[in-house]
Formats: sequence, C-alpha cells, structure tokens
Amino acid sequence: MGHHIPPQHDKLPLFLERFGSFYQLNKFHGANTVIAAAAAHHRFMWIHPFLDGNGRVARLFTDAYLRQVLMEGYGLWTVSRGLARQRDDYMSSLTWADAPRRNDYNGRGNLSNEGLIHFCHFFLKSCLDQIEFMNRINEL
Repeated sequence: MGHHIPPQHDKLPLFLERFGSFYQLNKFHGANTVIAAAAAHHRFMWIHPFLDGNGRVARLFTDAYLRQVLMEGYGLWTVSRGLARQRDDYMSSLTWADAPRRNDYNGRGNLSNEGLIHFCHFFLKSCLDQIEFMNRINEL
C-alpha cells in the first residue's frame, strides 16, 4: 500500500473497539449496509497492523459482513472478484482513503473523509460491475 502506516500496536485495542461499535450490523439498513461495508473494508485495512495479508483478511471480513446483512444475491456474485480484477485501481483508492484529513471540513478523525468517499464510490462500482457480470452470465 505504499506509504501506509498503521496505528501503533498499543493503540490497536482502542481502534478495534471503535471499529466494532461503529460498524455493528444492526446499525445500518437498506443501501446504507453496502456503504457501511465499503467504509468498514477500508477502515479495517487501515487498522490491520501487518505488512502482508491485509487484503485477504479484509476481503474475507467484507464477504462475511455482506453475507450477514443478507444482501440479496450475494454469494452468486462477490465484491472480492471485482476488487481483484481492478487491483491497481483498488490500491489507488485505498491510498486515497489513507490520506490524512486536510482541514476541519474533511471529516472528524485522522483520515480524509473525501478519501473514504472516493473509496466507497470505487467499492460500490465494483459491486455493480459484479452484479451486472452475473446478470449477463445468467442470461446466456
């Protein structure tokens, strides 16, 4: 991921606690569940402190999250396939979301809200791409 610096190891419990409370499955409904999955995917990647394996673990988490929210048709298609097909754009979008907050109008935490929105758009486009792909396959 280039210049990514995860939180210090002694801060991980605080970040994981905040992550767990914010992205609880029962807090989101309708389309917001998919947006939450996109944001959670990046935020989990950012917290994850290891140099290798972040993507695999985050994609597994995201697949489990989307299955739990009972998204119709999920399993027939997966976002992991869409992200893997666009690896360079995926990495670039993650880097955008890793950017530090620029000013008081760009979120409340350490990271750029604009960058997270950019990543969520990419993630949602990947979901739509995979849904459309499976629709085309099923029409054959």
